[in-house]
Amino acid sequence: MPRYKFRMMGLPPNQGTKSVNVPKEASCKDTKNLLRNAYKIHQALVIQLIYKGQPISDNDVFSKKLNDLGHKPEKDTITIITQQAGGWIFQ
Repeated sequence: MPRYKFRMMGLPPNQGTKSVNVPKEASCKDTKNLLRNAYKIHQALVIQLIYKGQPISDNDVFSKKLNDLGHKPEKDTITIITQQAGGWIFQ
């Protein structure tokens, strides 16, 4: 199972940087669920993954998309951005 290095924005590097194993055929959506557990991210937050300025779509196969973008696991980091899901509920 490949291991990737992630960095969550807004946290100090020693707290926000983690290596996480991601199954080879996992979608980006599956990867976000793994990260939600690894970083203890609340369900109310939306997760966006960015690599080399490119957002990774939920429908992408995570490892394939990173390979297409030239990812080098030994030195590259994937950025995690979280934001609160919001909106108005009208009744």
